[in-house]
Amino acid sequence: INRETLSKTTEINNSKLFVLGTDTLIRGKNSGIIFEKPADKADAIQMLKKISREEIEIVTGHALDIYHDDKKIEENWLSISTAHFSIPDHLLESYLAHTPAALFACGACVIENLGMIFLKEFNGSLSGALGIDMYELVSKLESHGFKL
Repeated sequence: INRETLSKTTEINNSKLFVLGTDTLIRGKNSGIIFEKPADKADAIQMLKKISREEIEIVTGHALDIYHDDKKIEENWLSISTAHFSIPDHLLESYLAHTPAALFACGACVIENLGMIFLKEFNGSLSGALGIDMYELVSKLESHGFKL
C-alpha cells in the first residue's frame, strides 16, 4: 500500500485501515513432519494415514498491519492448537470424495463440516485452526480503537 492510496482510503472512510495476512501449517507433534498441501489424491491419502496415527499441531501465523495518521503499527502472533484427527483407512476415499477442499489444505486435513466426525480431540482456538484467530484479532483491533 503506497501513501497516496492510503491517504485517499483514509480520507474516504475517515477511519483507520487494517490489513491482515494469515497462513496455517500442520505439524506432527511426535514426528515433527510438516504437512504441506497434497500434490494429488494419492498424496492426500498418505498424509491422512500418517496424521491419523499421531496428535497434530495446527499453527496459524497472523500479520496485522494497522494504518492511521501516516503511521503503521505491526502486530504479529501465532495461534497454536492441538488435535487428533483420525480417519479409518476404509473411509479415506469417501472423506476425500465429499471434502474436495482437502486437496487444497495442509495435510489434506479439513476439520470443519464432514471432517468434524473424525476430530477425536481438539485443544485451542478453533477459529485459529480454521485460519484466523478471531478472538485475538478482535482483541487487538479493539486495543487500537476499532469498534465492533
